[in-house]
Amino acid sequence: EFDPNSKNSPDEMKLSGVTFLNPTTLLVLERTDLVAKLYSVDISKATNILNTQWDDPKTAPALEALHDPARAQVRVLPKSLVLDLSSLYGMPEKIEGIALLDRHTIAVANDNDFDSEDSKDDAIGKGKKTQIRVISLAKPLPLPLENVAAR
Repeated sequence: EFDPNSKNSPDEMKLSGVTFLNPTTLLVLERTDLVAKLYSVDISKATNILNTQWDDPKTAPALEALHDPARAQVRVLPKSLVLDLSSLYGMPEKIEGIALLDRHTIAVANDNDFDSEDSKDDAIGKGKKTQIRVISLAKPLPLPLENVAAR
């Protein structure tokens, strides 16, 4: 289960960032306001939906609501958990940005809601400050050698 908080519906989960790792693998940031996880996804195993009914902006997201992609033989991206950011001490809420520094290091940033501390609208702001966290990974990411910074 992505978010164990029973108050959050599955619709709360968002895809907030994608980073290229190599020609077949992406690093994807999935999150709710309180939970953020990084996954590697293998695009070589997925169905190419370019120029199909699944790629028509006129039918999205209605097409997914009417038809089960799996029943239509559309293979979703297989993913593997790289890191549960929510489990790290001091991680801010609403992680929305990710940057790859090298195969051992990533940086993540929160959404500061425009740092609108003086906002009269409670739905926007609340005076959050931008926070960036640099994280050393336990296992190196699968980057192509030409893109790897010297360590």
